[in-house]
Amino acid sequence: MQRISTINKKSIYEISTFIKDSNGIRNEINFITCYWGGYFILEEQLKDILKSNNKKDALIITDYNIIDQETFDGSSYIEKTINTVDNIEFNTIQDYSIEKLESHGWSCTDYYIKLTGKLTSEEYIISSELIPESEPIKLDSLQLTDWFDANIKPVHTGVYEVSHGFPLQMRIFANWNGIYWTNATDSISKSYLSSENSQRSWAWRGILLSEKT
Repeated sequence: MQRISTINKKSIYEISTFIKDSNGIRNEINFITCYWGGYFILEEQLKDILKSNNKKDALIITDYNIIDQETFDGSSYIEKTINTVDNIEFNTIQDYSIEKLESHGWSCTDYYIKLTGKLTSEEYIISSELIPESEPIKLDSLQLTDWFDANIKPVHTGVYEVSHGFPLQMRIFANWNGIYWTNATDSISKSYLSSENSQRSWAWRGILLSEKT
């Protein structure tokens, strides 16, 4: 899997096109959210995207290509694409959210993400070691290490069982990517696909691997 991002901040545009018919006249706008962040895409899909991309200054992806994403510093605005939109209404909807647009009769007809400027790509390996295809993981059968304090970081990237430091009713897991911990989830497989920075440190423990003789 590849993580695609941009060098410059706020150079990713999430674009939703909305239309509304008024007295037989088609009105069209774009609802645009500007981000900085990254998108996780399977390598084969990324190859297809790059092959079909016809933009010299941008990379276009759609939401069904995306496995996971991390976005920061978002801000939104609305632009006209067809100038039949009444100026008074256009000024009124400037502060609308997507939900409010839909409640006022606007319908979304298209959605895509545009990454502009210089791009970066890095491989993000999902280990299949802990995710057998044929059967779910039996957590109680795993031999685990002792707990490590939150100020000690794992040597290896991957998913670990984590703790708030007080008893919980269920076991939780988080992904250590070598830089930060992601948000905790209730399963190992979900945590492998998680990428959002949890902004916190976790006490953790891992699977104890047997030594090979």
